[in-house]
Amino acid sequence: MKKSETNRSGLTAGKLWILFVLSVAAAAWPFFTMRGLDAALMEPEPHYGIVDFELAYSVEKAGEIVGVWGEELLPLAKKSLIVDYPFMPAYALIFFSLTRLFALIPGGRMSIWAKMAALFPLAAAIFDAVENLGLLSVVASPDAIPAWAPVVAGISATIKFSLLLLAVLAWPVAVLARLIGGKRA
Repeated sequence: MKKSETNRSGLTAGKLWILFVLSVAAAAWPFFTMRGLDAALMEPEPHYGIVDFELAYSVEKAGEIVGVWGEELLPLAKKSLIVDYPFMPAYALIFFSLTRLFALIPGGRMSIWAKMAALFPLAAAIFDAVENLGLLSVVASPDAIPAWAPVVAGISATIKFSLLLLAVLAWPVAVLARLIGGKRA
């Protein structure tokens, strides 16, 4: 690794590991809270979880999901969506720090691509916030679901998941670039 390359951004491996550990700690409470809420949401048949809700895409499917959940479980869905907000920056920084760590592996142009890919989780969190606004609108009026809400939520969720996938794909690409390219930077 070139010393000047690391110093330009100021993001050393040590700083990235600290960011990673702090982000994991920050993500723990919302993550486990949402897992518990999602387990409760998935109990009634046909077992719709929050990801199913995120990807409903239509008023009909969103209505079916909130209908299965009923008045008893809708407050849990709302709580899950609200708890997701503090989780967003935490998971974004987890993925950012890991992807930047992989970008520190010397690999020529692939290292540059990994640096760019590290920004994708930050954008994913923004799309996650937009998605949750749409889903909260559905939960707020389950009998008169706004037509825009499931569509915006579905598109935002798809973009979010795609951006996170692209960031994760940068990890093996950086390792392969290093293995194929040898010690060249």
